[in-house]
Order: sequence, then structure tokens, then C-alpha cells
Amino acid sequence: MLRAMDDAIDVDVKGRRIAPNAFRVTLATSDRAAHADHLTAIISELIVAATGYAKDEGYHLMGDVTLSIDTDDALDTGQCTVTARIQGTGGAQAQAAAPAPAVVAEPPAPEPVPAPAPAPVPAPIVEAAPEPVNVPEPAEELPPPVVTPAPEPINLPDTQLIAVGAIIAPDGTRRPLSDATCTIGRAAENTITVADAQASRRHAEIRFENGRHVIADLGSTNGTRVNGEKVTGPRVLAHGDRIAIGTITLRYETI
Repeated sequence: MLRAMDDAIDVDVKGRRIAPNAFRVTLATSDRAAHADHLTAIISELIVAATGYAKDEGYHLMGDVTLSIDTDDALDTGQCTVTARIQGTGGAQAQAAAPAPAVVAEPPAPEPVPAPAPAPVPAPIVEAAPEPVNVPEPAEELPPPVVTPAPEPINLPDTQLIAVGAIIAPDGTRRPLSDATCTIGRAAENTITVADAQASRRHAEIRFENGRHVIADLGSTNGTRVNGEKVTGPRVLAHGDRIAIGTITLRYETI
């Protein structure tokens, strides 16, 4: 639905980006029957998501967002089509608007499985210098023994101290944290991507300051909460803190 909104964007004479506000979702007959008891709640959630997305992207809406649900026997289970158009407050479609192309939604791909952590590299083994050999004086004169000098000591660099922590997703997936900045949001370029309509594209970030991890909100629409408290400035994270991004709750742990 959000992709259909992006595909149907128009620009008016004032240079504003006009987004479609009238949507029609066509489902397979079996899918509509399976969700019949929850259609009203689903429609309300989708309208809220589309309105929030238009605000985040700076789109202009000609009226309130509306959504209708239809069925099509030609669609397979798990497929749907979405059409979008620009409709004024009086119900008439804007002249510059044209229906967006139908978008066929395939079932979501499975989440990628994180690669296992590399095995630790063993520390190098430094051999001690050999003990000197006492050679008894022979009956006849022999050349002096050749003594191999002890090897030079190896100076190993100190290991750089880094912050060690992790973000735990609701499904138990662990995202390690170091001293690098970690961004959280709906956009794919974030370090941690949150698939939630109430999360902003760049919602919050976790930084490493003075030996501790600190979370800060990036001006998101719905705000960031830690243990139920709204984040109004940089906040130091403690082991077990619960971070709310939209309707998703993440957990911070130290290792």
C-alpha cells in the first residue's frame, strides 16, 4: 500500500507532492474469508499507517485516507492487488491524478539467518630460549660449540577496548553492538530495520559515549520509549532496558 502511494505521487502548480488518499485492496476470496472477523481493525491500521507515512515523507493529502476491500477469484491465496488515486475532500478525483498501477504483493520472504560469529584466533605461542649446554672439556682440543642466540622478545599490541552489548529482537535474534553508531528505523539502510508502520524511516540511534551505550530519538513521529518513559534527550542504556520503537519492543543487554 505504501509502495502504491509512492508510485502515484503527483506535483501540483505550487510544487507540492500530492499523494493518493483513496485506496482499494483486492484480496483472494480465501484470504478475505479467513480475515472476515478482523477486516474493520485491519482497515483502521492501514489508514493510520498510510497517513503517518505521508506525514513522514512530506506528502500532501487532498483529504482523509479511505480504504475499500474487494475480492477477486483469479488471485491465489497470499496475493493481493492495490490501486491508489488522488481524491479531493468533496469526493471528486483531482485532475492531475491518475490511478496508480496495481501492485501484486507476494508472500514475504523469510528473514535472513545471521552468519555465525568467527572462531577466536588463538594467541601466538612464544618459545622460551633454550637452556645453555655445558660441554665437558674433551681430551683433545675441539672447536668451541656454536650457541644459537635467544630470539628477540615479541611485543604484542594491547587489545583495543570496545563496548560490548546487543539488541534482542522480539523473535530472539541478537544484533551485536560495539562502539560504532547503530541506527534504528523503517528504512532499509538502517543498522536495525523495524518493519512497523508506526516507526519512522530514521527513528532512533544508539551511540557509544564515555564507555557506555546511549540512545537518542531522531525526531520520529511517534517518539522512542525506554521502560515506558519517552526519550527526550540522550539516555544511557542499562542491562535489560526495553526500547519501544512504534509497536515493536527491543531489549538491550550487556555482555
